[in-house]
Amino acid sequence: MALWRIEHGPARKFVLNEPAHVPAEIVGFLAIAVSPAFLLLPLLPIQLVLPILSIVSFVIACSIALYAHFTRDAHPSRQPALWDFAYAFTLVWIGAGIISSPRYLLDWFEQIALTP
Repeated sequence: MALWRIEHGPARKFVLNEPAHVPAEIVGFLAIAVSPAFLLLPLLPIQLVLPILSIVSFVIACSIALYAHFTRDAHPSRQPALWDFAYAFTLVWIGAGIISSPRYLLDWFEQIALTP
């Protein structure tokens, strides 16, 4: 009986004082990082969008990270924002790489190589 009272007593066990929310900055960074996908949609077949988005995001993330690394002394106030953009593009790169199937991309490269 004592165990039942502890488990079903009037006191709430888990109380969340703050509602869960996603910071607007994270949503903004991810929206900017996913924007190349919307540019690739009209240009490529739908099967190639995710693999190409993964490659494009990798290149953009690396270039932003290199720029942020080599300009850290010249612009110390812009460093966190540049690294956040690099993180967002890295997240899109890894996510698109995991979701996509490389078979379509390899077939497309093979078709291009065999075309006279």
